[in-house]
Amino acid sequence: MNLFYERMEHNELLWSFETNQTLCKSLAYMTTFKEYDNFKVEPKKHSIEVFNDQITVSLLLYVGFENEEYVANCNLKNFHIVSFQKVTKEMIEFKMFENEIKYINSKALFFTALSFTENDLCDSMKTLLDI
Repeated sequence: MNLFYERMEHNELLWSFETNQTLCKSLAYMTTFKEYDNFKVEPKKHSIEVFNDQITVSLLLYVGFENEEYVANCNLKNFHIVSFQKVTKEMIEFKMFENEIKYINSKALFFTALSFTENDLCDSMKTLLDI
């Protein structure tokens, strides 16, 4: 088990994206409302990058992103910055691109991934949600 980040929950998040294309697809869909496939996941010092040839999504984890990773990625076509924390947009470090940061609720990501998943157990769970 390789630990890339200091915080265990960030490592678990990284592993979830690395091992689950549906989760990557759901994140991209919630960011653009378009469907994409064949994602790669790369851990960065301050973020997790989920990308393919058509889209790049940086999931903010730490302060420092604004000085290093944003500068490297800001000119990419179809580049998006996402955070699971509402407070991120209000932090002084991120004021310069507060309008570019998209907040995504982690539970909403869970339910979006559930809707994209096609297997019997997930179909049964979707039915339970409709009751």
